This record gives sequence, C-alpha cells and structure tokens, in this order.
Amino acid sequence: MKLIILFAILFLSLQVNSQIENDCVFNNDFEGLTMEWLQELNQTHFIWNEIEQVAEKTVGEDSIKVSKGGCVHFGTEVEFVFGNNNNALDNTDYWLKKAIEIAKAFDLKWYEEALKSNNFKRFRPEKNQLVFDINDDDISDNLFYEGVIISKENNMNKMSLSKYMN
Repeated sequence: MKLIILFAILFLSLQVNSQIENDCVFNNDFEGLTMEWLQELNQTHFIWNEIEQVAEKTVGEDSIKVSKGGCVHFGTEVEFVFGNNNNALDNTDYWLKKAIEIAKAFDLKWYEEALKSNNFKRFRPEKNQLVFDINDDDISDNLFYEGVIISKENNMNKMSLSKYMN
C-alpha cells in the first residue's frame, strides 16, 4: 500500500511540474533567444553564462551583459559596466550620449528615439543613481520600458536599459 501511495504522489508531482512548465506565456529559452538576437545584430564574442542566464562580453575594462526571453514577462535587458569611467552622474549629456549609443547598438529603437527626441524625464532617486525615465509610447500594448538606469557601484559606473511585456 505504501508503494502505491508513493507512486501516486510521484505521478501527481510530475503532472504538476509538467503543468507549470506548460503555463509559460512567452518563450523562456533565454540562451536561444539571446544568442539569436545577438547574431541578428552582428554582435560577436559573447559567452553564455548559464547561472545568470545572460550573454557576456568583456571589452577592455568594460563588460556587457544581455538577455532576452521570459515565461510570464518577456524581457530584454542590456547592462553595460564601465570599468574605467570617472564621469560624474551629473554629466547628463555624456550619459545621454552613451545611452543612445547602447540603444542603437542593440536595436532598442524606442529607447533610441525617445532619448534623441527628449521624450523622457531625468531624475536622481538616490545619490549614486541617475535615471532617464522613458515615456511610454502606447500604454495599451502591454510593453513597459524600465528606463535607463545609471548607477555608481564600487567605483564603477553601470548603465542598464530594459523593457518587458506582460
């Protein structure tokens, strides 16, 4: 009898796990989607980091991490860490130019357009952070822009651009 109960529990747990995996709204093949996206952009020499689920690349003292995919939320994120960059966060013109360069390099068109046309708000939520809050172009499309976030951490500057869809 104990054996039958054990098999029943095992069978039910497999069914629950299978159902959870099938409940993905989007594609959670982060590696496949990210590497395909980078290939389309002719971005080369990225290495997949299985633990963080990002593609990584080092350029001199800088590093880039990118990711695309998701199960419940489909996200796209580019994170650029400047290894040797002493520009102050108050130098918003410099950071705006860098954000546009990164948006263009990774085909984040709405970011590029919004930044070029000044369709965003600048603010400093914390002393070590600068944010370019991108205005949404269409609230009904369920696509959300998290803005450009520039932060100073451990004597390095980090910039991230991301968006996600529900």
